[in-house]
Amino acid sequence: NVMGLCCFIFFVFGILGVQLFQGVLRGRCYNFDDGVALDYLCTFGAGKVKCPANFECMLLAENPGSGNINFDSIGGAMVTIFLVMTMEGWAEILYWIQDAYSESMFIYFVVLIFVGPIFAIQLFLVVISNKYAQTEQSLKGLEVSTVAEGG
Repeated sequence: NVMGLCCFIFFVFGILGVQLFQGVLRGRCYNFDDGVALDYLCTFGAGKVKCPANFECMLLAENPGSGNINFDSIGGAMVTIFLVMTMEGWAEILYWIQDAYSESMFIYFVVLIFVGPIFAIQLFLVVISNKYAQTEQSLKGLEVSTVAEGG
């Protein structure tokens, strides 16, 4: 049941991530006159990074992390969500999304971190605690029945 809930969380946030951020991490500034490409993320809309004069933001570059960090498909989104949920390097992914899409997208990541690692870890700890209590109770019952049979 716990694993099913975690998969559900991955799937829901993956769909939401694909709908919101599909392709935005591939945006780079290109100059059509001389073919120069700048090596930083750019935005079409409300993001922080705008292209300089004579440059156009186009979705032609590779995604960050050798193409592995993306929201272009549900699989890529679930990998990226897993990276965020491990809480290793999640801030960099947040900053990329803020640069390319909107600064207000920190809400997505804050909710993901509260629902994901914090809630899921607590859920796993409860399951482990319950299994430990059941095992301990079974051992006490086995011990009582062994003593009753022997005495």
